[in-house]
Amino acid sequence: EAERRMRANREAYEQGLAEERAIRERGSAGEDSEHQDRKVKGRVTVSFSLTNPVRTSRHLSIPAYTCEGGGEVIVEITVNRAGEVTNARVAEGGDACMRESALNSARRSRFNIDDSAPARQQGTITYIFIPQ
Repeated sequence: EAERRMRANREAYEQGLAEERAIRERGSAGEDSEHQDRKVKGRVTVSFSLTNPVRTSRHLSIPAYTCEGGGEVIVEITVNRAGEVTNARVAEGGDACMRESALNSARRSRFNIDDSAPARQQGTITYIFIPQ
């Protein structure tokens, strides 16, 4: 049983790494396609990356689109074992309006509870604001 769990955890970890690589490659190529965990399409597209262990979203807060332009904002987050975002900061992108909307939404997002996760797990949430 322990070996089966270890193998499943390793497979999930490797899948997460492969998907993270694919996301980074898509980001540099400027393409917009589906993300493993969840991507919501509309005025704002949201995706995230939390690996080692791979986490799933319970609630990805989607910002209300109030900004004039469009662009991508990457928010670095810290998530505790309870799945709460304990820290968020803009890593890059967007204007002041998009950055503020992205930060507020990142702070409201929640992920699955995982007692085996690190006490402070690092990840990112990427917001793509579609110009209106």
